[in-house]
Amino acid sequence: MSETIRLTHEEINSPAWKKVKAWAEQELVLLRVNLEADQPAERTSKLRGQIRSLVLTLALESPAPAIVGDDEE
Repeated sequence: MSETIRLTHEEINSPAWKKVKAWAEQELVLLRVNLEADQPAERTSKLRGQIRSLVLTLALESPAPAIVGDDEE
């Protein structure tokens, strides 16, 4: 299993990340509009893959989920 990386507070607030984030969010809107159109199954699959990649990229700024042990629930 690959290691999940997260951006630091400084990285999230950097101009470069803000530019990448804005671009990714715009691309997501366009891809989702195209996904709603009547597309062949192959094209739909490709669009979903592109959307998944952008969603995972944007998730880099999300904090890692807390792991709760059985005795802590």
